[in-house]
Amino acid sequence: MNRTDGLDFADRDPGAETHPDVPRSNLQRNKTERGRLQGLMRINSATGIPTISLKDSPSGVFGAWKEKWDRWMVNDGGRQLFFGVIILLHLLVFAMGFIHYDLKDNSVGARALFGITFPIARTAALVLHVDAAFILLPVCRNFISLLRVSPLGDIIPFDKNITFHKATAWSIVFFTAVHILAHMVNFVRLGLTQTKQIGPLLVLFLQANFATGPGITGWIMTAALGIMVWYAMEKRRRANFERFWYVL
Repeated sequence: MNRTDGLDFADRDPGAETHPDVPRSNLQRNKTERGRLQGLMRINSATGIPTISLKDSPSGVFGAWKEKWDRWMVNDGGRQLFFGVIILLHLLVFAMGFIHYDLKDNSVGARALFGITFPIARTAALVLHVDAAFILLPVCRNFISLLRVSPLGDIIPFDKNITFHKATAWSIVFFTAVHILAHMVNFVRLGLTQTKQIGPLLVLFLQANFATGPGITGWIMTAALGIMVWYAMEKRRRANFERFWYVL
């Protein structure tokens, strides 16, 4: 029904300007805020819903990027940055270790005999040393609780300690596989220096694996790691937590 001046006698709610409980200073401040935000509002022609353009905000493009950065950090940004630093640390350790063992003066004979697999095996073992230093830190609950309330808690996501523990464990599994494969190639090349026949070569290969100190202790540690990984899998851990607890 169209309104006509002087002929509309319907009861209507009084405007906010005439409300006795609303101070006029608040009304003026609201009008000011609406005027300030009016330039930021855009109407979506398809839906009719007003949207805010971040590019037209007073802080410009920098403000838009800062808002995206803050939103990302509130969600999973800290965790992703932390794991990015850990991955970078592993890459640096592997790169520097490989250069060291590939250029080390007292390893000239070993490099000539085994080739590139010698520095690969030694470098993988070096990364395993780094992971072994980190693997137990995330599950030290009292220590993590102290660090969580420290200034480091704003940088390092200590609430993701179990995730970091699992990531470190899988890193140990990966570099263990690299270490073993490199040494298997080394054992074959060592056997080829004495014989080219398959039978004697197989005997020398088995002797290097199971009749030498480094070989047999390496396989013992690999078996222990395999047992821990087997019982640490989520399905088996939930079904037999006692075994997981006592094995690890």
